[in-house]
Amino acid sequence: MGPAKPLNLEQFRALVGGGGVQPGGQSVILRALGADWMIVALQRSGGEVVLYGTNTKQPRTFADPRNALLLLREMGIREAHIDARDWTPEQRGLKTTPAGGRAKK
Repeated sequence: MGPAKPLNLEQFRALVGGGGVQPGGQSVILRALGADWMIVALQRSGGEVVLYGTNTKQPRTFADPRNALLLLREMGIREAHIDARDWTPEQRGLKTTPAGGRAKK
């Protein structure tokens, strides 16, 4: 498979709204990129697309995966696969806290 095709938000919405994404929970991926997350989708026609920033030549990234999930939900996407293989939160200086706890400042 070749490199992922970059799409801006408008193009990504059109792809999703037009049924151009493969059906099923594995077709939209929240993929780790260092300490951040990016959105990837598998097209019905084959190949991957990546959501890019509006005026950038880089993937749109989310420091908090909840923001990416909110965007997907807004687009009508209710299932997504999480790919955390390359997640390195220490790059952002995050500290592990107990479940439900808050990091001390």
